[in-house]
Amino acid sequence: MKASMGPEAAVYMQMTHDEALVLFDWVQRHEDTGSLDQIVADPAELAVFWSVSCALERLLVEPFRTDYADVLEAARARLRPLAE
Repeated sequence: MKASMGPEAAVYMQMTHDEALVLFDWVQRHEDTGSLDQIVADPAELAVFWSVSCALERLLVEPFRTDYADVLEAARARLRPLAE
């Protein structure tokens, strides 16, 4: 029998590189415009978004590339069929 997870237990998830890039850009865009404050229901949600953003920032090199907009658009294009 497994012990139940406590509130400090780590949770791991997997996503594709494209998904990580698009999620990072979405969070950054809302942080940069201040609109993230308007779409969260609780300050705890902001803490989660900031944690996700920081984790992705450590993993992704694309946001620092000069062709970031093109790389991001290519990732979005590859993901669009999944949303249809």
